[in-house]
Amino acid sequence: MPVNFLTEETGQAILQNLRLGNAYKKAWLKQWEIDSWDMAFEIGRSGAADKVFNPGDQLIGTYTINGTVYPCPWDILGFQDKYVLVNNVPKLYKNVPIIQMHYTGHENVVFDPSETYEATEATAQEGFHYCGYDGTNYTMLGLSAGDSIPYSSYTKVYKTLYNSVNAIRYGNSEWRYSWMRQYLHAEGTGWAAKQHECDVLPNNAENVLGFMSYLDADLVRNLHPVKVFTKQATYTGSELIETWDKLYPLSVSEMNMQNGGASADDGEPLEYYKQLLESETKINTGTYPALIKYAINNQTAAQFVRLRSANVGNYSVWLVYSSGNVIGSGTPYGAYRPAPACALV
Repeated sequence: MPVNFLTEETGQAILQNLRLGNAYKKAWLKQWEIDSWDMAFEIGRSGAADKVFNPGDQLIGTYTINGTVYPCPWDILGFQDKYVLVNNVPKLYKNVPIIQMHYTGHENVVFDPSETYEATEATAQEGFHYCGYDGTNYTMLGLSAGDSIPYSSYTKVYKTLYNSVNAIRYGNSEWRYSWMRQYLHAEGTGWAAKQHECDVLPNNAENVLGFMSYLDADLVRNLHPVKVFTKQATYTGSELIETWDKLYPLSVSEMNMQNGGASADDGEPLEYYKQLLESETKINTGTYPALIKYAINNQTAAQFVRLRSANVGNYSVWLVYSSGNVIGSGTPYGAYRPAPACALV
């Protein structure tokens, strides 16, 4: 008798159907009251979450600050096929719900502090650039590896990854190296770490609680890193950088907008924002009251919300102002609130 082996694709399809069936059954027994993040993630991983959820639906969790518990709605933004890291192995999941905090977090956090990293070596090192500061002006020194560093000519000499003063003066606009990326991925304190040799941490780095400290434990437990793309600014290299993130700010393009200072490669438009902005195609950035977000701990206080998209033409990172104005002029060292997204997988 011939033996028929399941293909990987067929096996995954059957597994997804079983997962969906189990999720349906559990949800039905609860009269469709999805009463835990475990159940929500089980549906999200089923491959057919779009049969259960719709863009604009909300999942209600909690956000706890010093013992005070606030209801924390998460908006379902749409469904995407996502590569997910499971036990450090990338796996493709279909129709994954993308969800975002309806409110912002409760504290302002810098995207990245000014990278005033002072050089100490006698000669320039390969792969780095050097900038002289005389107390007023910044001057890129154009040194080659092995050249003597002219410390006596300047008040300070800074070492940087870039042939530019921008990261030194304003902070680093790259999402992959940002302080906010570390903050969103952390619990407790003591998580702060330099992301590259010239990185500089905020003065209070050791005392800051990571963002996950405030979320439901079962939400945090279920999160997996998913593949995220973010375009560098021209001064940092103009490449499309891949990161693996559990929580991440949205990009300009994911919010269904376009602008010459924002890359269209930072993610596909999400259905929630298509509906919110009443457009089936990307629309230009501008002022949209529907985009105004309020603080989780003060739901009448409109906030500036940090996005992850770099302004590709300068040193800034995109923001949604408290007025709903979407603009690419937020310096990385500026402290604003996140309203992060994640994949329900």
